[in-house]
Amino acid sequence: MPSLMHSTECHSYLFATGSNPYILNVTAAGTYTIVNVSDANCTKQRYGTTPVSYFPKPTGTISGTAEMCKGGSATLTMTFTGTAPYTFTYTECVLRLMWWDILQNVYTVSVSPLINTTYTLTSLTDGNSCAGVVSGSAVITINVPPVPTLTGTNLICNGINTGAVSMAIAGERLLSDSHGPDPTALLQTLRIFRRLKPDIMQLS
Repeated sequence: MPSLMHSTECHSYLFATGSNPYILNVTAAGTYTIVNVSDANCTKQRYGTTPVSYFPKPTGTISGTAEMCKGGSATLTMTFTGTAPYTFTYTECVLRLMWWDILQNVYTVSVSPLINTTYTLTSLTDGNSCAGVVSGSAVITINVPPVPTLTGTNLICNGINTGAVSMAIAGERLLSDSHGPDPTALLQTLRIFRRLKPDIMQLS
């Protein structure tokens, strides 16, 4: 009977077979060595060595969390390890999108969602047909631009400062810094005009 030794863990395996050649299916990587062989009449030491290796499991990560105004675009970044080309799928809400024959280890996709959307990788296969491990997510938050509405109060008489302009702003967010809304910054972005016959003069 041939005895086959797996050198990494130093286990010995005995096999009885009438096949020639004999194919041994293994699941562990390492170096395998035959140490002796025997038939019905004789036993003799024989030495033969062969390495068995495996392809590393590929990995994929998605990133790109961002905020943007409605109608804009954001960039998703997929980072892979393994052997190209890659085939992967990611979800956009309930929609699954597949990309294939990707040769880069870092791949970007431009997206333009209309609502808040979370993107996740759902599957990955590399050039060795090995299924990968996927992780990460990208959350795109949509900000609705503010909409100003102006209403005016008429002057009582020309030249008398009794008129007024009232401004209301609708939207999810105003212009702000780290300390919260900054109305001054918003007002600086607006231009208010008054009409004098027949010209238009800019006030601010």
